[in-house]
Amino acid sequence: MKINVLRLFFQFLVLVLLQVLVLNKILLFGYATPMVYPLFILSLPVNMPRWIELLLAFFMGLLIDLFSNTGGMHAFSLVLLAFARPVILALMSPKEGYDPGEIPSLYRQGPAWFSVYAVLALFIHHLAFYVLEVFSIAYTSFILGRTLASILFSLLLILLIEVIFFINPKRAGL
Repeated sequence: MKINVLRLFFQFLVLVLLQVLVLNKILLFGYATPMVYPLFILSLPVNMPRWIELLLAFFMGLLIDLFSNTGGMHAFSLVLLAFARPVILALMSPKEGYDPGEIPSLYRQGPAWFSVYAVLALFIHHLAFYVLEVFSIAYTSFILGRTLASILFSLLLILLIEVIFFINPKRAGL
């Protein structure tokens, strides 16, 4: 398995900085906070060893928690997403399966597939995050509303990042 470590490091760094310096300061309509850092876990190669995914998720979440003073909520939510990712990929697997080392992206799998993949993953991540934030069943509608609103804004930003920054493999000859 060939992993471009430099690409992973750069993506890790950029998404953490974007989240902690810009997006954590945004509260859209007093309700939704966009979170794009799960894109790092979503765009890991499909055959990456699970322990590496979980470790990367933990360190990224922990780093964001340190900057955000959120006491492990980001780390827990991102590790949960990394744990659930293989299940999501298996549910959405094409008939011919994934190519070894394939990186899920908007360009490779198409906008419909990638959007469903991202929404499922973001739902798991955001729901876990907001349940930990509120930690009360009395606020179920608030948790669900905040989760869905944040998913919407996060998905729009993730799709925008995919369109702008990731190379179209067909044009690049990959």
